Amino acid sequence: QPMLWPAWVYCTRYSDRPSSAPPKPEDFISLKEASEDKRPRTAFTAEQLQRLKAEFQTNRYLTEQRRQSLAQELGLNESQIKIWFQNKRAKIKKATG
Repeated sequence: QPMLWPAWVYCTRYSDRPSSAPPKPEDFISLKEASEDKRPRTAFTAEQLQRLKAEFQTNRYLTEQRRQSLAQELGLNESQIKIWFQNKRAKIKKATG
């Protein structure tokens, strides 16, 4: 007998419509497929982290121009800088409740 789940389990923001049936095996993607599109985690150097933290203390939000110059200075791309700042703000927000 298949395990039954409450209806809300199948009504997620990922489904296009509510379903009364459990998901089929073909509805899932493998971990390998999921990781193919992801870029590897950035390993920041100690110098890059020191510079990012110093910049964050000055201003928690970067302008596009500041982000571009910081990326060039540190040898990173802009999205890496942007995500680092987003994650740092989220970490502080989580810690302070």
